[in-house]
Amino acid sequence: MLSLDVGLSPMLASDRRDLHVRGFVRKLTSNGATVRQAKAHVRRSHDQSPGEGTIPTCLGRAIRLVAAGLLRTGPERRMEAVVVRHRGDRVSRRKLGPQRLTLGADQGRIVARRPSKVEYGTVDVSRPDVEKQVSSLRKDDIFLDHQATTPVDPRVLAAMLPYFGGRFGNPHSIGYARAEAARMAVEDARASVAALIGSPPADVFFTSGATESCNIAIRGLFSQPGKHHPGRLIHSVIEHACVLGPARALADNGVEVVEVPVDEDGIVDLEAAEGAMRRGAGLVSVMMANNEIGTIQPVEEIASLCRLNGVPFHTDAAQAVGKLPVDVKALGVDLLSLSGHKLYGPQGIGALYCRPDLRRRLRSTAYGGGQEGGLRPGTLPLALCVGLGEACRIAAMELEAEAVRMARLRDRLLARLRVDMPDLEVNGCLDRRLPGNLNISLPGVDADALVLALGDVAVSTGSACASGALEPSHVLVALGLEPSRTTAAIRIGVGRFTTEAEIERAAVRIADVARALA
Repeated sequence: MLSLDVGLSPMLASDRRDLHVRGFVRKLTSNGATVRQAKAHVRRSHDQSPGEGTIPTCLGRAIRLVAAGLLRTGPERRMEAVVVRHRGDRVSRRKLGPQRLTLGADQGRIVARRPSKVEYGTVDVSRPDVEKQVSSLRKDDIFLDHQATTPVDPRVLAAMLPYFGGRFGNPHSIGYARAEAARMAVEDARASVAALIGSPPADVFFTSGATESCNIAIRGLFSQPGKHHPGRLIHSVIEHACVLGPARALADNGVEVVEVPVDEDGIVDLEAAEGAMRRGAGLVSVMMANNEIGTIQPVEEIASLCRLNGVPFHTDAAQAVGKLPVDVKALGVDLLSLSGHKLYGPQGIGALYCRPDLRRRLRSTAYGGGQEGGLRPGTLPLALCVGLGEACRIAAMELEAEAVRMARLRDRLLARLRVDMPDLEVNGCLDRRLPGNLNISLPGVDADALVLALGDVAVSTGSACASGALEPSHVLVALGLEPSRTTAAIRIGVGRFTTEAEIERAAVRIADVARALA
């Protein structure tokens, strides 16, 4: 059994006057209990808690990193939760995985050791280079979670670096050369983004990412008062949180929200969608490709139905742009959201495409200056805009060949895993799917335990934006899968820099750990 001791006080020394932390461990399982049973207990406790918060950032990050780097042997099926109380008025709870975690004072050090007392790895969390220390514990990491994020392409980084230094400037200033150079760099980037999606540059607006883009598209349209005020919002049941969140907010304010079902492959039911439109709607929002199961939706057909019924159509294309050919005019979409870090660009930057005549009906969701046509106030991040533009330029050149390569690696990984685990099940349609995506269920294996035990192979159990949720994936539930299958599901995302050797190593590692946990 591998235990983990966590020391709190030195890490929080600077906050002692403002934050009184009392750490304790609540045991959730007895020997032999399953992780699934523990999750049920956590969920019941969670429902009974009056308030929720978060563990202090440095503690949470250090625990996640150390646990991911050290829990490589077959973990026992047990789980505990750490609870931190802030002066008695807020309770924070975080699930820390399928291992026994004990909380104690150890001079501010996170120590993982085996029962023999032999020290296996030590990280001093009071030092600023925690992540550097942890990285030394994780050699030969294989990143296979490219639906969560992608590494910045070195060519993108090279294009961005000058704008962090000598080429700095405010693109919204006027009257001097530096500002004009910054403005031109932004407009060049805008043109590259527009070219990738088949749009005029004037119809592309920079945002902080797809989440903000989706919020502007949805909330901005429904904020319009008067005769153009939409009646209902229609979206698919498997949308990302960046659409589900605004939808819930609108529902709380009295807007009728209709969820369209999907079939067992994860494809939107077109008849149900058309039926909902005929009853009247102000906006339809369906993602172009799903972030968990990778299924590609019939966006062109949905857009056509929207035109016939006079309903604007928005698509969250964060997972599709840069991986699939996208042409907003050919597809007939009215609004499209994208994100830089999904196509080997920087995090913190994205864009929204808006059809010109619909632009007049959109209202900003924030207040400030009149940047980006008044849709998105605030100074544009010059270097990030340049990075997104370069990422889009590279994608436009390499998309076709890259898609073929990633699909080949994905299929090779699946074939290799099926040799060792013939009973694995693929979730979602394998034919209409993002080229690098794979979502599989491994019968008898708890996915959370598998992800933690893999350690040096980075895969996930679903959306990064829902990684702290205790409920099963809403996407897999929408497919009609049994609970035993949803809890055994992992998402694998092959990327631009994934190698064949990494595919082979990952297949062996996943199969070995899965057998140990079954």
